Amino acid sequence: MKDMKGVALASVGLLLVAGMLLLASLGHSEAQPHAAARFHQYLNGLYTLFAIYALLMPVIFIWHNRNRRQEEAKLRRLSSVVEHATDIIYITDRNGVIEYVNPGFELATGYARSEATGKTPRLVKSGKHSAEFYQDLWSKALEGKEIREMFINRRKDGSLFYEEKTITPIRDKTGAVTHFVSTGKDVSERVLGQEKLTHLAHHDNLTGLPNRTLFRQRLSEALARTRRNEKLLALMFLDLDNFKRINDSLGHDVGDALLQQVAERLKESIRETDSVSRLGGDEFTVILEGINHVNNVIAIAQKLVHAISQPFVIGVHTLHVSVSIGITLYPLDDSEADLLIKNADMAMYHAKELGRNGFQFYAAELSKRVTEHMRLEGELHRALEREEFVLHYQPIVDARSGLVTSAEVLLRWQHPERGLVSPAEFIPVLEESGLIMPVTE
Repeated sequence: MKDMKGVALASVGLLLVAGMLLLASLGHSEAQPHAAARFHQYLNGLYTLFAIYALLMPVIFIWHNRNRRQEEAKLRRLSSVVEHATDIIYITDRNGVIEYVNPGFELATGYARSEATGKTPRLVKSGKHSAEFYQDLWSKALEGKEIREMFINRRKDGSLFYEEKTITPIRDKTGAVTHFVSTGKDVSERVLGQEKLTHLAHHDNLTGLPNRTLFRQRLSEALARTRRNEKLLALMFLDLDNFKRINDSLGHDVGDALLQQVAERLKESIRETDSVSRLGGDEFTVILEGINHVNNVIAIAQKLVHAISQPFVIGVHTLHVSVSIGITLYPLDDSEADLLIKNADMAMYHAKELGRNGFQFYAAELSKRVTEHMRLEGELHRALEREEFVLHYQPIVDARSGLVTSAEVLLRWQHPERGLVSPAEFIPVLEESGLIMPVTE
């Protein structure tokens, strides 16, 4: 409407100017009759100008009207797109005060347009980002830079959501930033799905404890911290005694429930700074950081043994189990993660050998024993292949008649270099290595 008024005023102005020129020319022609011919030429020129103007005006009006309608239609389409978009869209002024929010914003945040307008984006602030995070964003925004970030925001009901957001500055003709347009997507489902996959990749499905992968990562991080603070670190390997017997006799459901309760007791028995993991089966580990004295480790080990020795009630079953714990210390025993793991494992088996239901610290002589054990196991494999096992028959005599009534069959190992090896030396190794069945057959 304003544009049409401008065109009309311009037309009236042109007519007034033409009229004034015409009057001035008439006056001049009366004073100087000889200029009449020239006046008529001038008048004809004006007629021609007005004729052209009269022809062009409708064309200009139609062209202007069409462009205006096109712009208005474009704005209506843009407005409709923004209003119906599922994206979270809002516009703020230079100071961050919200001037507009779309229905997508209302749906994602729970705040109505009337509640958000006049506020700042702090309305959905979650407290999950640092002050430095927001200061850096604001600095970049005022410089006119486009910002792409992941935000953790809070809905009106208090729940959190993840928003993948782009903030674009709007400039005026001078290049100054006057507004900001924020467009974002609620990507909570995708992010939480990724977090769940990451959790599953690093945690045990049964107990929820860190698995072997996360245990190795935590051990490396704990060793790095311990090197800096120059204190002790203790690594414990824990193995339930006779768990296989319970699992086989009562079923895997009972065994799984037992492992879950063991995991809870282990978590309750250690400090917040410590870490417990499940490597698999009935094997667990505990990392103790910030240790000032070995006595601190002994106290925690005793607490763990006591916690596991208490009865477990699972359905109609009351189970009594015990635990064997092997302990190694950094940096007293070793400085590398792999060596510490090996040491704790050896100490745990030593605890089992000494009667179970207790703990043992790693000692250097254990390495010799383990080396000998592994060498003996390798020779037993070869002995089975080479048929070095022989049978001795011990007669059983009836004391009254003096007659041989039966015989006891005894296994002996005819070693090619050592001769006959005592069963007391190799039978336990056969049982632990799983060779006892093929040898028996």
